[in-house]
Amino acid sequence: MKAAIYIFLVLQVGCRSDTVSDKGISVGNPAETALRLAPGEGLTYSDARLALSEITWNGCVGTADLTVGLPAGDQIDLIDADPIPVPEGEWCGLSLTPDGPLSIAVMDAGVATEITLILHALNFSTVGDETLSAQHTVIELGGAGWLSPVDLGMTDGEAVDIDITHENHDVLVERIDRLSAIYIDTNENGVLDEDERDSLPIASPDEDEDSGEDEEDSGEEEEDSGEDEEDGVDDDEDGVDGEEDGGDGEEDGGDGEEGSEEPEEDEDDGSEA
Repeated sequence: MKAAIYIFLVLQVGCRSDTVSDKGISVGNPAETALRLAPGEGLTYSDARLALSEITWNGCVGTADLTVGLPAGDQIDLIDADPIPVPEGEWCGLSLTPDGPLSIAVMDAGVATEITLILHALNFSTVGDETLSAQHTVIELGGAGWLSPVDLGMTDGEAVDIDITHENHDVLVERIDRLSAIYIDTNENGVLDEDERDSLPIASPDEDEDSGEDEEDSGEEEEDSGEDEEDGVDDDEDGVDGEEDGGDGEEDGGDGEEGSEEPEEDEDDGSEA
């Protein structure tokens, strides 16, 4: 199956020629990129697969985007599938559109579990002057240690299968959204080695604009809350002033009462006379 996908992609991207870019017309591109699942923490994958409906190569200035469709239902082996050929052109980004769940089979200390995650589309943009052209790369889903025995309940000697109904499903999907990246495959072996991972990625996930808007709204709400608290303090101070004024009134009233006792003394003096 992996060979069939590779041949299909070669035929797809091979049909694109005379690609206009900011550097003129491309004359060929031997680059490849491999799609891999990042290693978990103390876990062994016995299988990991993801079906994609299409891959979109986002062009740099002067290069139009190119979308390559994949055969429906075909899954990419994220452990040892053949790398994907990079089409001719200058590419400053990449988008992966899933066509089904990410399916992972995990084994740890003889305990097996199944993980089924519904991923969002993954969009990457290159960093600085980097491009995805003319060099071998690895697209790593998640980051090293993104999945642990604790996430799977394996610490108790039992594992819980995870799907969209499990409380950890969204947590794991968020980690893949946030930690996935594209690295240079310096030895061109289609695997992300430790020294390659230690290097900075050449492409990172695009920031979620909606998330930024939510943070701004949250900040505005906090400011409004702070203003309300200040108003509350002012009201409390006004209340204290009112109480102090009331206290002065009571003191004045007390003085009045003392003054009312003096005529009684005069009456007594008159009776004695």
